[in-house]
Amino acid sequence: MEALKLAFDTIIVGALALPWIVLILDLLLLPKNGGNGHLAKAWAIVKQGDKVPFAVTGVFLFATAYFVGAAVERVSGDFFDDELGAWFPAEHNIRTEVYCHAGKPYVEGPSLPAITLESICPDGQSSVTGDKEKEENEILQVFRLQEAALIQQGETDRLGQLHAQILVLRGAAFDGLIVLMLCLIGWCQQGRRRFKPLLPIVLLVAGVILMALHTQHHGYLTDPPFMEFTILLAGVTSWLAVRKDAPRREVYSNGFWVALLMVGIAVFGWWWSEVHYDQAVLYSFYAQRNNLLHPVK
Repeated sequence: MEALKLAFDTIIVGALALPWIVLILDLLLLPKNGGNGHLAKAWAIVKQGDKVPFAVTGVFLFATAYFVGAAVERVSGDFFDDELGAWFPAEHNIRTEVYCHAGKPYVEGPSLPAITLESICPDGQSSVTGDKEKEENEILQVFRLQEAALIQQGETDRLGQLHAQILVLRGAAFDGLIVLMLCLIGWCQQGRRRFKPLLPIVLLVAGVILMALHTQHHGYLTDPPFMEFTILLAGVTSWLAVRKDAPRREVYSNGFWVALLMVGIAVFGWWWSEVHYDQAVLYSFYAQRNNLLHPVK
């Protein structure tokens, strides 16, 4: 139970990955006519294995959910903080705006590296000028130092709750995006045959272009191309679905709108949790440093 408690967030994210795993199997492995394919035979063997102890099955499911959940948490963390997604409220953009609205008294201090907020948010506005990447890195440095100081002081209850919400909602949003993309791929298989290759071509071209841009500006060791790889993988999956002539099911068109709704809820939930977490770190550190809990009489 203790291990389950520590890995609870990761297990939830791994369990939410089940829909897109099933969709991938349906698109690429299950037979079109619903007959007995290799996957159906494998499932029959699993159902016949009733002599396998429940404890072994539980450990296997726990390990699988933890493995998938841990992978999704890492990938989603970079996916929602990618520098190429300027159209999307990335994590570094949210943090920069939170610190801009806070102002100098809350950010600068004798024990922290000084940053010039006027160059980041002139006249108190949220527009960024100058060397944007350098300034965002300085804000990230201050944020990490404040976060580490609060953790050392034992301020982990509220921060831990908000951070857990971020992990779950961000992972759920990423899982939902994969489901949304797979439903779109399956939905496109129901259209005219000559239009089926259009989506794979768009995804593959976009993935190659984004991968080239990432390679040009960043390395692979400290900044893996998760977002670019995800788009490329979606393009390969859609191309394989076209070649296989994936089954035509109404669940793809209906599932697309359901997934779109769930992705919207998860993204806005993650977005607001990210804002609250950054604010909690910023103002908690300020309160600790200035002894606001024990004012001088």
